[in-house]
Amino acid sequence: MRPHKSHHTPVLLAALLPALSLFAAGSVTQMSQGFAPRTPYVAPRPFASTSSLDAFVVDATRQSSASVVLRGPNARVVVWPVGVPTAETGLRLLNPKGNPFAPDGRTEGAFAAGSSAEMSGLVDLPPTATLLKVSPAAPGRYTLDFSHAQSGAKAFMVAVQDGSGYRMRVSLSEMVSSPAGHPALYAKLFNRNDGTPLLGFRVTAMARSASAGSPARVVLRDDGVAPDATAGDGIYSCFLPVEPGGGMEDVKVDAWGTADGLPLHRVGHTALALSEGGFRILGARPCQVLRDPSGVSAVEVPVRVELPKAGTYRLQATLTGQSPSGAEVEVAYASVEASLAAGERTMTLRFAGQDLSRADVDPPYAVRDASLLDLEAIRVAAQTPRLGRVTGFTLAELPPPAPAPALPSKHPVPAP
Repeated sequence: MRPHKSHHTPVLLAALLPALSLFAAGSVTQMSQGFAPRTPYVAPRPFASTSSLDAFVVDATRQSSASVVLRGPNARVVVWPVGVPTAETGLRLLNPKGNPFAPDGRTEGAFAAGSSAEMSGLVDLPPTATLLKVSPAAPGRYTLDFSHAQSGAKAFMVAVQDGSGYRMRVSLSEMVSSPAGHPALYAKLFNRNDGTPLLGFRVTAMARSASAGSPARVVLRDDGVAPDATAGDGIYSCFLPVEPGGGMEDVKVDAWGTADGLPLHRVGHTALALSEGGFRILGARPCQVLRDPSGVSAVEVPVRVELPKAGTYRLQATLTGQSPSGAEVEVAYASVEASLAAGERTMTLRFAGQDLSRADVDPPYAVRDASLLDLEAIRVAAQTPRLGRVTGFTLAELPPPAPAPALPSKHPVPAP
């Protein structure tokens, strides 16, 4: 192992635009655990994604600032205007005492998507995003000041990685279901550094049905009542209701609580496979290790998919490895889009060598949490938790991580 050096960069825009609407959903339909489906339900395969993210929408017509909690080094705050094609957001960051706080770095526009698998279900920052890289002197509430905003946007999307080890892992399973066939949803809240569970949190899920009706909100509990297996273990559970139209497409989970005397919010996202048949992820062929004078430039994983109709599709997956302690950690993320004819086709995922180097985790790697998205129908067509393994190189062959992007001089942090 080389000496560990973290350079995680969050990848934070929802893969499908409808998922973004769940962040700011207004009216919801309350549904009980015993909601009975009116149409046959096709259970999804198990699927999980890990999040260290806090995300919310700022209504710029009503407020000029927002509070964010920053806890540790390598924190990230990402902001982008909703529906406005400009990056002139004019942000200021204020410390807990209300004084201007200069971030470690500020980057406008696009950067290397896929440089972190932390948010493997969320992809592709828009070019209007502003990234603040922050190493706070002490944990606390910091303030994002939008009063200098130049974009004219009526709303801003804000996503925060607070630099802590607090994580939420969201899973769906057909192995445990209600008598009516509802899938079980799980949210595990824990400290990645020592495995300690987070207890006493308020956890809810917002699910948008395939029939495009009102979103349904359910409460996840850690009380030992089915589908929850054990009370007080930091795993919050519920059954998801199923509406007419073949199930639910997008599921967003929010958890609120307190850790180390500061508020903690985590948001995660996953998706239910729909009842539409014929789409399959058949498996991965052996990976191809691409080398150039700098070392391993990339690893390509050809994936076979079966498509019942022609269309435009995105395939995405996460690469995971084992840390020195034996824990599974995210290494890299990749996605590919293509317009394809019906039938059995091959889509090739490309994991960049510099992303693998940045993670600093020894091979072999597992290709996990693969999703096939139908971009014309705007839904998940197929998913599988594990595709195969990636081998054939060592850490010593990887190029050094890419240097941090040069900081633009045109947007200094304004004085108070």
